[in-house]
Amino acid sequence: MTDPLTGLYNRRYIMEEGLSIFQDAQRKNTQFSVLMIDIDHFKKVNDDYGHGFGDQVLKSLADICLNTVRGSDIVGRLGGEEFTIILPKTSLSGAIELAERLKQEVEIYPLKVDDHEFNVTVSIGATSYSDRYERFEEVLHTADMEMYKAKKLGRNRIVASS
Repeated sequence: MTDPLTGLYNRRYIMEEGLSIFQDAQRKNTQFSVLMIDIDHFKKVNDDYGHGFGDQVLKSLADICLNTVRGSDIVGRLGGEEFTIILPKTSLSGAIELAERLKQEVEIYPLKVDDHEFNVTVSIGATSYSDRYERFEEVLHTADMEMYKAKKLGRNRIVASS
């Protein structure tokens, strides 16, 4: 149940594990948060440098995510340049703290094409579970909507709501 390019969990696994964490949070009244991450201007990267290099960028982001999260966190690639991280037993403030670290790590990570070195940025949406949600998909959708707000506000930022 992994993405063949990045080795991260795929959408199917994320949805199954997310449902399990959601149900656990409902039963035990515990917290969890979700981050949605999108590479800014990824289409331009593919257009300017080719899909092979775009794939390298995706792999690099996967590595950065894995090196930034805790062992209990679940990192997945939903498709394209969209990634998600499920953060069990994590408040919204904890999720924002991790999102800031992740955003900074991505910004400083050098990417190389031929003799050119450059960096990419990410837009991140964050939300946390509350009893207003009836399904895990709603939590994921809220994080996704926050990520799109981050893009509309100029990219390379984090937008969060509970």
